[in-house]
Amino acid sequence: MRRAGDSDEPDQPIPVQADNETKKEKLDDFGNLVLISPGMNSEYSNKPYFVKYAEFNEKSRPDSLKSLMIFQKPTWDFSRCKEHREQIKVLFKQYYSENNLS
Repeated sequence: MRRAGDSDEPDQPIPVQADNETKKEKLDDFGNLVLISPGMNSEYSNKPYFVKYAEFNEKSRPDSLKSLMIFQKPTWDFSRCKEHREQIKVLFKQYYSENNLS
């Protein structure tokens, strides 16, 4: 459930050499987005993944379950993003199936 004021924060800034369309496509990919509060969004900003990873792992509790899954990985790239997207899709389908929501 999304709360008022929540924002979607990409976990991996895309390298500058990528063309604009590719950058936007990768940046906005569901596997690369985490729903967090505006405060967390400001805190993470456009920092590189390794900085976000370190800051996340210093916290006493995760920002979200999806971010917990992402920040279990010490590195992040578009390949991991796609893997994560597929993992989330499987979890959604499993949840819907087990709860007769499909």
